[in-house]
Amino acid sequence: MLAPARALARLARAAPRTGRAAASASAGAPSTPPPLATRLAFLAVGDELLSGAVTDANTPWAATRLTARGADVVEASFVRDDEQAIAATAGRLALTADAVVASGGVGPTHDDVTYAALAGRAGLARHAGTVRAMQESYGRRGVPLTEARLTMADLPAAADEVLTTPGTWVPLVRVGKVYILPGVPKLYRMILAAHEGRFGGPLPSVATLLTRLGEGDVAMPLREVAGRHPGVKLGSYILDDGDAARVAGGFNVRLRASSRDPAALAAAVEDALGALACEREEA
Repeated sequence: MLAPARALARLARAAPRTGRAAASASAGAPSTPPPLATRLAFLAVGDELLSGAVTDANTPWAATRLTARGADVVEASFVRDDEQAIAATAGRLALTADAVVASGGVGPTHDDVTYAALAGRAGLARHAGTVRAMQESYGRRGVPLTEARLTMADLPAAADEVLTTPGTWVPLVRVGKVYILPGVPKLYRMILAAHEGRFGGPLPSVATLLTRLGEGDVAMPLREVAGRHPGVKLGSYILDDGDAARVAGGFNVRLRASSRDPAALAAAVEDALGALACEREEA
């Protein structure tokens, strides 16, 4: 496994902040957001996810929502509560993605180590803006703001951005390409939805076809069609009980074609119609 310093170098952040710059960020200085991120990777942190004690609800929700905005999800990874593992995995994902959306490991307990894992050599620093937001939130609810809770305001000192979200004090922290979110689904969805304008791209055109052939029968001709149309994504999916009407009609497989080039998509669909004994699916 990569050492944390080497792994974090892969995050490719521009001009990491040191003391004075970090203090400016803490004071709420404006920052320039990165370009729109089209290629996304997801990183879910937590021993409980790997053991099956908790089922990840965040990644499927985010993938569905951000894909609808034109983003391409290139990978999703689960990692244990371990600083080296988190840093190494985030660094690897950042090699192929425009942004890595990380969730989990930002609470007050001993195994919440995501901030520390991604802090690099600059380490953690108590973020004044987050402390103020916590004081207001906890005070309003009459809950004591203990030192254990205040550790959740110890953010990567070299963070490129610390973003706020209406309705919660929990920040969205960006370190290079990595956006760090809480693992609690309600908070995760609230925060990501508020900042989803940073992710997306041109929406692809999509066409779906149905065939009465089995998936094994369409495999080779589908491979040949895909080879003739490299700019089009082609996939085959066996129909299940959720497609009872299609199954009753004798169909076995749904084919899905997508591309950001409408002309390329149209050519691939015509090719598939002729090669795979299929028909267009009605909307």
